Amino acid sequence: MIRTFCLLLSVALVLSGCQRIQESRFNPFNILSGPRVEPVEGRNALLPDSALRPGPLDQRGRIDQIAGVATDQIPGGIILRATGIAEVQGAYDAELVELGRSGGTLVYVFLTELPLGTGTGTQFSRQVIAAVALSDQELAGITTIRVEGARNAVTVRR
Repeated sequence: MIRTFCLLLSVALVLSGCQRIQESRFNPFNILSGPRVEPVEGRNALLPDSALRPGPLDQRGRIDQIAGVATDQIPGGIILRATGIAEVQGAYDAELVELGRSGGTLVYVFLTELPLGTGTGTQFSRQVIAAVALSDQELAGITTIRVEGARNAVTVRR
């Protein structure tokens, strides 16, 4: 009786920690697949924002920094969610715009509109989140997704 109780208690404790282990850095499957932050360089960094969505009314620019990128599985694809830090409070009209695909890498740029005359505030108060849903067909052949801001980019592996 005591052995059975101890065994059941042990199994319950082990299973309750599975979610934490799944997201921890000690999980061997997470070692290579974690987000990688890197500075923005090359042709995509030099691409003018006006070339992304042509039109005289679109005054949006790249968000200052990319704080994180996550992918959430949904039936038939994923949701790509990016968190950015704007230069000032009150950034709006955030959108992830696809720049292109190359060699198994899908590249997005994080665009926002900045209000006039607002304060800098804390980093938390300047956070902006944008997301885009991608189907399995759109992700065919894609192994890496890169989201670029003005000063850095974050890359995640699928």
